[in-house]
Amino acid sequence: VEKKIQAIGKSELTSDHNLEDWSLAADELKPGDTVLLLNLGTTAILLGTTKGKKKVQVRMGNINTTVETSSIRGNPQQKNNSKKETPKILMNIEAESQGRSSCDLRGMNSEEAETKMEAFISHAIVTKVPRVTIIHGHGMGTIKTLVKNYLEKTGICKQFYPGKRGEGGTGVTVVEF
Repeated sequence: VEKKIQAIGKSELTSDHNLEDWSLAADELKPGDTVLLLNLGTTAILLGTTKGKKKVQVRMGNINTTVETSSIRGNPQQKNNSKKETPKILMNIEAESQGRSSCDLRGMNSEEAETKMEAFISHAIVTKVPRVTIIHGHGMGTIKTLVKNYLEKTGICKQFYPGKRGEGGTGVTVVEF
């Protein structure tokens, strides 16, 4: 499965971005440079210096994430093309190749649940998962309210709604991106 995903990623990468144009190694890049994320096949803005680091922060749209320095390349023609815009939401996660489709928040306090949910949603967006399920259970309704308020406040999804009977009913929230 991983080989198929990597093959799909490489074919998308070569169709969207010509790898020959992205010839600058990570150590030649500066903060603000546009970089190609080889493992995701998309571009981002480099936020920190790469010298001597194994991982570095990048911004994709309004999401900040950490990626391995070895998985980025620069384009000499696109250096320092960053638009000096302030991101609306900052979420830090580790980029991985596969997305999970559910996040279980049952038994957590509000702070733990919010931290886990933010990381999970960031990961889902970065890995382009179209639909996820957040399991909050019934309980006192605190976590369910937290999930609903977070999704309304941030506006990072197309829609969200309680699960259907076979999905977990009102004990889950389905989120579509």
